[in-house]
Amino acid sequence: MKFEIKMVLVSVIMLSALIIPNAPIVKSNNGHTTTCNSEGCTKIPIYESILQAYAPCLFGCFTPFSVKTVTVSSTTLYIGVTASATTIATSNFTFSLNNPGADTTIISISIVAQNASTPAITVWDATPVAGLSHVDFQENYTKGATNAFVGNQVSSFTLYPWTNSSERIMVGQIYNYVIAFSNGQDVSGSLIPQ
Repeated sequence: MKFEIKMVLVSVIMLSALIIPNAPIVKSNNGHTTTCNSEGCTKIPIYESILQAYAPCLFGCFTPFSVKTVTVSSTTLYIGVTASATTIATSNFTFSLNNPGADTTIISISIVAQNASTPAITVWDATPVAGLSHVDFQENYTKGATNAFVGNQVSSFTLYPWTNSSERIMVGQIYNYVIAFSNGQDVSGSLIPQ
């Protein structure tokens, strides 16, 4: 009987030692995901465990917390019209990003006008031509791909928005953007077209 009580006690202690440090109760320092709609962007916090927050290198530094943060150097959205199957784009989104970490890829770009009924722009072309040759936001890094984001440098991108029916990007309107990367990070902000 004593042996069984000891086994139960040891089991409870071991389970507590595993569960408590890994409970997702501490808010991550910079961890968030951002979602946007026509009324603005919302940041949703991501929680991490006590062990991840206070001892990320306990078993080696290969955790997501060794990823260096991508930052925005500049963004410009130019007024004009979006491309469609029959319309050439006169608008474009030009941005520069600083990637102090490893190579990654852009997996999505979303721009939406605040307080407008138009849908978010999520399809992009590498050139302003009309048609259906969109940027493939593949997750695997391929050097030279339109969405390739080289590590340890600032990279600049120019992409042309595409919508089913050509939409106007208007001066004076505020637009929210989110750029997401395959390393789990994203950057977001607001801008007024020029």
